Amino acid sequence: MGSMDELRRVLARVGELSDLDAIEDNLKMMRDAWRFKSINRPPLTLNFPPPIKLHNYKYREAFEDPAKMLINQLEGNVYPHLMVRDDAVPSVRADYGIVVIPSAFGCRVKVPEDDMPWITSRVLGDGRPNPDCLGEPIFDEGLPARVLETERFFLEALEDTGVHVYLADTQGPFNIAHHLMGENIFISIYRYPEELKEVLTKTAKAYIDYSRIQKEVIGEPLNEGAHGWDRRDGPSGIWMGLGGVRLCDDSAAMLSPRHFKEFCAPYNSRCLKPFDGGMWHSCGRVNHILPTVVETEGVKAINLGNPEMHSFREVRELTYRRGICLIWKDSLKEGSDIRSFVDGFVKALDGEYRGVIFSIDVPSIKEAEKLKSIWMEAFT
Repeated sequence: MGSMDELRRVLARVGELSDLDAIEDNLKMMRDAWRFKSINRPPLTLNFPPPIKLHNYKYREAFEDPAKMLINQLEGNVYPHLMVRDDAVPSVRADYGIVVIPSAFGCRVKVPEDDMPWITSRVLGDGRPNPDCLGEPIFDEGLPARVLETERFFLEALEDTGVHVYLADTQGPFNIAHHLMGENIFISIYRYPEELKEVLTKTAKAYIDYSRIQKEVIGEPLNEGAHGWDRRDGPSGIWMGLGGVRLCDDSAAMLSPRHFKEFCAPYNSRCLKPFDGGMWHSCGRVNHILPTVVETEGVKAINLGNPEMHSFREVRELTYRRGICLIWKDSLKEGSDIRSFVDGFVKALDGEYRGVIFSIDVPSIKEAEKLKSIWMEAFT
């Protein structure tokens, strides 16, 4: 059976499971939480391995076939939300990895058999970076154009399912520059700061332009949007209720607060402004830069990829004081006491549920159903 036939079977299953009215209610609940409106409980999305046979196409196979790419995401990321009927706004994306915008600048890309793509050649090598070498990014050819084609394919396939399409991985200005320059970016902070700032100006513009192009293709408002991520370092089934983009700053975890303030914050603000803000994300231990992050104009929400490196209570206090929504990603370890897990958040929130959304990985649908039940009971 061909991939299109398989996709039709998967879409039929999505149709059976989907409740369009409930998804719309979830979207409104997410929006209210994000905008600090009064809500009865914090929204909860759950992700777990579905208890059914999955296709699990290898990454390169899915990379080459948008039907298989869509099947992988529907089965791995959308099915769980629909099965357990959590608070998610289910969504998928053209999943071509972090290399899309760097490839628009001319970087060559390698696609492994079963891993995310990576860059094999940098546009800016060692020594003094020359921003003029970047030229203008090309979005209507190569991988960037392929992303747009895949998004159009997804939109047509998903019509009337309640499943949204969200933006491909646009990263952020410093991350994009890191992909273009390699480790030389950290040397340039000290030796060639003005040239680096010119590079960041170009990568910020590319982020804005390509985000705008995708927003137009998927028909999403500039100042809101879906975001989902089925891997363990990101939230799943989120609706961004104010601020229409996610900005990734993983490389910033390696910067000092002073350098983050100089080489990241102003360019992040520039990227977020056309979209009335957005969600800032980073993996790693970023306690040292969070005070600057929450003061960065345009940051409307924060998501941390390694919650085990941070204190929920401390991050919550920091974001709440600034009116910034906290998208807290966590995981329930197998064999954990679910009630104690939930009670920890109940105590930390102390009756104030505005401005926080939870996305939790759990080992199985059984634990997911139990966690959902205890969550509902604890917050009513």
